[in-house]
Amino acid sequence: MKIQKNDIITFSANRFGEKIIITHRFSHTERNKEGETVYKTHPERSNTLDVYEMVWYKKS
Repeated sequence: MKIQKNDIITFSANRFGEKIIITHRFSHTERNKEGETVYKTHPERSNTLDVYEMVWYKKS
């Protein structure tokens, strides 16, 4: 799957120990310290990036 800048995506996140579902816009990808690709997102009408790090895991 190819995600493009400003695509709307929905993902789960851990917020203060609670699993939540978030729908935000995709911004770009980065590499974290572990070398994993991290998908950076931001809310609608804001360019401030989320603190959540979304990593795509494929089930084998």
